[in-house]
Amino acid sequence: MAVPRHLPPTIHGFVGRTKQLDTLMRLLDDLVDRGSAVVISAVIGTAGMGRTALAVHWAQQVHDRFPDGQLYVNLRGHDSSSALSPEQALDGFLRALGVPGEKIPAGAQAQAELYRSLLDGRRVLVVLDNANTAEQVSPLLPGSAGCMAVVTSRSRLSDLVARAGAHPLSLDLLTPAEAIALLGQSIGATRVDAEPGAAAELARLCAHLPLALRIAAESVRIRPDVTLADLVKELTDEHTRLDALASDDDQTTALRAAFLWSYRALPSEAARLFRMLGVHAGPDISVPAAAALTGTALTEVRQLLDVLADAHMLEQTAPDRYRFHDELRLYAAERAAEAPEAERNAAAQRVLTWYLHTAAAAVRAFSPVGLRVPLDAPESEVACAPLAFTDRAQALEWCGAERANLVAATRHAAECGQHVVAWKLPAVLWDFFSLNGHWADWITTHDIGLAAAQHVGDRRGEAWMENNLGTAYRGLDRFDEALDHFHRALAINQETGHRQGEGWTRYNIGDIYRELGRFEEALNHLRQALFIGREVGERWSEGYTLNIIGETYRGLGRYEEALRHLMPALVINRELGHRRGEGVTLNMIGDTHQERQRFDQALNYYQQALTIRREIGDRRGEALTLQSLGDTNYKRLRFDQALSYYQQALAIRREIGDRRGEARTLSSLGTILQRTGLPDAARESWHQALAIFDDLGATEAAHARTSLETLGTGGEEEPS
Repeated sequence: MAVPRHLPPTIHGFVGRTKQLDTLMRLLDDLVDRGSAVVISAVIGTAGMGRTALAVHWAQQVHDRFPDGQLYVNLRGHDSSSALSPEQALDGFLRALGVPGEKIPAGAQAQAELYRSLLDGRRVLVVLDNANTAEQVSPLLPGSAGCMAVVTSRSRLSDLVARAGAHPLSLDLLTPAEAIALLGQSIGATRVDAEPGAAAELARLCAHLPLALRIAAESVRIRPDVTLADLVKELTDEHTRLDALASDDDQTTALRAAFLWSYRALPSEAARLFRMLGVHAGPDISVPAAAALTGTALTEVRQLLDVLADAHMLEQTAPDRYRFHDELRLYAAERAAEAPEAERNAAAQRVLTWYLHTAAAAVRAFSPVGLRVPLDAPESEVACAPLAFTDRAQALEWCGAERANLVAATRHAAECGQHVVAWKLPAVLWDFFSLNGHWADWITTHDIGLAAAQHVGDRRGEAWMENNLGTAYRGLDRFDEALDHFHRALAINQETGHRQGEGWTRYNIGDIYRELGRFEEALNHLRQALFIGREVGERWSEGYTLNIIGETYRGLGRYEEALRHLMPALVINRELGHRRGEGVTLNMIGDTHQERQRFDQALNYYQQALTIRREIGDRRGEALTLQSLGDTNYKRLRFDQALSYYQQALAIRREIGDRRGEARTLSSLGTILQRTGLPDAARESWHQALAIFDDLGATEAAHARTSLETLGTGGEEEPS
């Protein structure tokens, strides 16, 4: 397992909070003494109190007591437009723990089970920042002794206290002495000591809030020739104006006054960037995205971002990545709303176009084969300047880093009237979502895209979204919903005469019918898909379709016809250099030979498939091939070899969260254990399989029950 080190750096000049730091240390010592998991909730009632600073400062102090790593996530719980779901947060944690994207299971429950399994027996610190509700937090809590979770929130999270035994830890305002000490850290003790009264008044005007104090202090620091008393008068004037406009409490007024004061002190171009960042919808922003947003050169926008970070108006989280404090994000959006509508719309169009074209470039780099959504050239290539990618790993890394921004961009595009981007961006991202199993993001973005395509009357876009949604629901084994979407896509493609789209959709419908055992219906659609693929000259489509036709004939027991389709598919995949497709076809040929009792030939093809799938990191495919090798060796009465293959397959299926596959392997494993004289172990394996099948509502549960009944009567079972 990887050892994550995800804590942000501690804030420079952290002061005070001695009582809270002592409490956290005492709870950590208690964790060690009692050997149990502890949750601490740091709760405040207003923004700017410094809950994140406290949690991170303490975590950095004790990180060496958690040798297996530290996980951190900003849940953005109080930002309704970009709050993280438990599934999104778990996805990030699993990747940090070394789980490749394609091995992460669908759904928060399966992800949480894998997450807790990975943490079992390890000492890991988990910091869950900016939570909103107990429901957002609960799936992210470790369950093992030795792990510790610290949760920060504006809410009291009473349910978390009641259900998980969280220890509430309330933050108060800094004391006057602590507030003045923080000012001294930022603007120098000499200046503070020279004007103690003005320094105390400055602290009071900032309501002793750490965020307001840091922003105000930076505005003071950059004006060394002006007295503190004069600067306090300016801030007092801002307070007076705000008080006349609103009835906010003192703490909110203090924050907004500090924001406004600092904003007015910015150079004009930095102030413009701050406003335009209020247009951006994602949780953070990269330097290239900021350049696209503002239509500014990379070198210039990087300098301006650093100006904002130096003024504490923005936080740098990584090289070339920046984000707002929640309250500053809202303030930037307010300043953006004051800009001319044409300026806001142009900024939104530039950055959304940049995300669309950069995502398309990334997908082409890691998935060169497939149907591509047509993109219009951006109005200004210079302003858009999409990124280029040199290899697959770089492209996948970019998609992973920008995933939350890409989902937010899809929603933003629909909200600001960029409906073409709102459906084309999900269409482009389909390959990434499919490869990595980002089910929630996949469905969310495509629902938005479907509505957007319908809004502008783009029937092909509508069909594209319907088809992709069908693929998502098929991946989740929700076949009825998948077929509904596929049939709607098929009707639209026929109506518009989109032959490629029709072929693609017929392939998908045929594959589902094959999965459901409706073989003749499957062949009807697949033959038409094959005809269309050849008609439009799509070799990759022809190869895919030949595979599934071969599988369908195998399901009918017509093995010669199966091989007549699978062998040409193998040739096509090899011609195209499509290694993943080649592995799929080799396994299917092996399955066909196995059912014909030609075991030596089957084993030969399985071994070729296993080699390829291991080379390209196709863990799901590797588990499938290992299962097939186990089945073949069982039928040859080579029980020791079969047992070994089943055990390897089981380990992978548990690792990647393939619960249906896990249950099938457990069922096969039970058969081997029963045949080798271990009835108790066989019974346990079948019971585990039955529990999973029942949980999934799977029809295979009947086989597991039959196996258990057969074991009771002394009979034998074939592997499932």
